[in-house]
Amino acid sequence: MPAPEPLQQVATVGRYVVLGRLGSGGMGVVHRASLIDRLDAQNARAHLEGAVGGIYFSQLKHAEAFEHFERAVRIKEELGKQDTSDYAVGLVNLANTCDNLGRADEAIAYDERAIAIWTALYGPDHPHIGITLFNMGFVMSSRERLDEAMQYWERSYDVLSRALGPNHPNTAEPLRNIGVALADRGEHERALVKLQTAREILEAALGPEHRRVAVARSNIGSSLAALGRYDEAMPHLLAALEIRRKAEGPEHPDVARSLSTIALVERDRGEHDAALGHAAEAVAIAEKSLPPGDPEAARWITAEAEVMLSAGRASDAVPRLEKAIGALAGAPEENIEMLSTARFLLARALVETRGDRVRARQLAEEARRAIADLRHKKEQRAEIEAWLRAQP
Repeated sequence: MPAPEPLQQVATVGRYVVLGRLGSGGMGVVHRASLIDRLDAQNARAHLEGAVGGIYFSQLKHAEAFEHFERAVRIKEELGKQDTSDYAVGLVNLANTCDNLGRADEAIAYDERAIAIWTALYGPDHPHIGITLFNMGFVMSSRERLDEAMQYWERSYDVLSRALGPNHPNTAEPLRNIGVALADRGEHERALVKLQTAREILEAALGPEHRRVAVARSNIGSSLAALGRYDEAMPHLLAALEIRRKAEGPEHPDVARSLSTIALVERDRGEHDAALGHAAEAVAIAEKSLPPGDPEAARWITAEAEVMLSAGRASDAVPRLEKAIGALAGAPEENIEMLSTARFLLARALVETRGDRVRARQLAEEARRAIADLRHKKEQRAEIEAWLRAQP
């Protein structure tokens, strides 16, 4: 069964955006600040710190970004501006950065403070609040805390429905993510209701060829495939692939994601040659478009190895799984499920190739422990336990 399209953080409130240059030599704002009074100088410094933080954030240098975002917030506090929307935006910048640093609880705390400020300023139904709640759900989901994530998305949907209307594309996104979370828990019939509604909203608002429509259609295809409704699933998955090729280019990582999903459905249908071709194409795109060792590429390498195992090519799967595990192990907390899958697949491949059975058992045990507390992974856990019992 293919994994559902990943949950996506499609909208943010924070994030300082730098338009053009900061000034001569990059320090023009600081030089000009000496010509205005101290209060305006402090404001200029706060915005400069935020802008520099934004540059670091865009470069994925999150520790450096956090330092500058924090300085911007501290300056606002010194100016007594803790009750302003600008201050709330600074808190969301800190939240976004904490999320990327793996500090989920801090991220949620910053977001909650921002929401309290916006509620006091604008009331409970402002779009900023709905979008921030959406992103809080994303923080929880990336830590496998799906129940909490769904609560945030439900609150987000309620707020955005009132603030933007039920047919706004941003209103569709928490609804879509609720559908993905339901699918991840195996509740595919319920998921399809949410996903179809989200697709209808997105198509009406953005047109049928928009990349966000592609995400929704891929979600729908994955849930249909999980229910064994392959003939219904494939048109959605192929449509998502074509939209992405047109909208994002033939070598975009999202194209690889679609190809990988199609390959797993073909594998489930017993179409091994087609599955191997699409899986290999996905990996080739990932290796061109992503940096070496990127965990996202490891997902598609794992999918290719899974197809190989099904096609009786366990010896080819082993080196690919070793490579995938090496990449995923660098951030184990953020890749719990995929790392568990890759380890179990490698355990199976080692046994099938008459490799190191002791290591195979260790890998399977590690895979089981990693998902021991994840309620939505009950079936995968049972599969691993059955495999372990069958080993001599």
